Amino acid sequence: MIQNFMKTNIPHWTKAIFLSLLLFFCSFVASAEQYNIQDMDVTIHTSGEHTIFGNGNETTHSIKVLSSVTATITLKSVNINLSHTGGDPIDISDSGTPLDVTDGKCAFEIMPDATVHLILEENNTLKSGMHRAGLQVPEGATLDINGNGSLIAVGATTYGAGIGGGRLSGNGAITINGGTITATGGLEAAGIGSCNSYSSGAIIINGGTITATGGILAVGIGGGGMAPAGTIVINSGMVKGTIGTGFGHSEMINSLIIKGGNVAGPIYPNDLRPQNGNGQAVYRTEINFSPALNIPVEFAQINNSTYPINSMTDNGKVYVWLPEGNYSAKQIVLTTQQNSYMNGQVVWVSPDDNASFTATYNGTDIRQVDASSVQVRLAKQLLSVDSPEAEQVTVYSLSGTLLSKLEKQAGKASFALASTNSVTGSAQALIVKGSSGWVKKLISNK
Repeated sequence: MIQNFMKTNIPHWTKAIFLSLLLFFCSFVASAEQYNIQDMDVTIHTSGEHTIFGNGNETTHSIKVLSSVTATITLKSVNINLSHTGGDPIDISDSGTPLDVTDGKCAFEIMPDATVHLILEENNTLKSGMHRAGLQVPEGATLDINGNGSLIAVGATTYGAGIGGGRLSGNGAITINGGTITATGGLEAAGIGSCNSYSSGAIIINGGTITATGGILAVGIGGGGMAPAGTIVINSGMVKGTIGTGFGHSEMINSLIIKGGNVAGPIYPNDLRPQNGNGQAVYRTEINFSPALNIPVEFAQINNSTYPINSMTDNGKVYVWLPEGNYSAKQIVLTTQQNSYMNGQVVWVSPDDNASFTATYNGTDIRQVDASSVQVRLAKQLLSVDSPEAEQVTVYSLSGTLLSKLEKQAGKASFALASTNSVTGSAQALIVKGSSGWVKKLISNK
């Protein structure tokens, strides 16, 4: 048809305009492809704009973005569940060597050297199988998350971050600009970050509401297992979850910078000290609203400096991170979308609001016990724990199965464990965790 059109006597300039418009239309259609995840697996081969949508019902189809692709992907009502795929949870053989198992399938995999600009619309869920991250961002890949929708990302119970690395993998560059995100990692895997003792790439949070939970021997945001964590920067937004490194070695993190946001923490290990944008050490400061309002807070004005928050209050609380010093409520002004609050009085009030707040600060954070001060031993079925705190002690198998919850007083205590496959074979393998923040991994022969 086009060949016949070109043979007509229509002026050349008209033909040129027609072809230009045709090429533009074709390129637009090609770069804005849409895929129904309920019908098929989706593999993104080409750069451009793509929309992947579902109907909210679970599917076992998956998403993959190939290397060298730069794609803007809108995710809308996608619900992928591949958590049942792959081998059985890891166990310990008679020789004490981990048994190899088959990798599961990944719900959303970004290949190395690919870049994804992800836009969240409505509610989305990504659950992956054995050894896979819910949203897998390996070293060399780049991801930024945007939009007003939500995402639940769940990695494998064994070796899979919520967002980041799978088994034997660090994470690439991850930036979160918006959305409501819940990320859960498995054994030795961060909620957002690396897995299984591999390096964590840079993680930057500019906004959104993020809840990140690591598995055993991992943190919410940062490194999993013995993995060193890269630079973590929080500029704004609500962030819930432990931040740092899995085994708690502060020298294994490049830097943790908190410039803003409602960041509850805690930070792990204890000697890891966050800094602000000026290189000063900062400490958690709790601001309590009374009554406990659930309102959006835009920023805090502290000693004539602006501290961006852009978050809802957390059960009437806002957590800001300030340099060591003496603070009073008179020095802190919170600005919401409607009002400003200062020193227990509403500075600018609408007829509907009546609130005050108090700011408390003592230069310290949540107290956690350093693992080096804790001694844990396992002899046959007798577990001995020597820690300075009265606390709850939880015992897990290496696959993450909860075996026991124990209560102890300060000092040394011994517990007889029930007979299980994890403690009755020729090799014993347990993970023991104290509520004061320490974790111990035990593998011993009878």
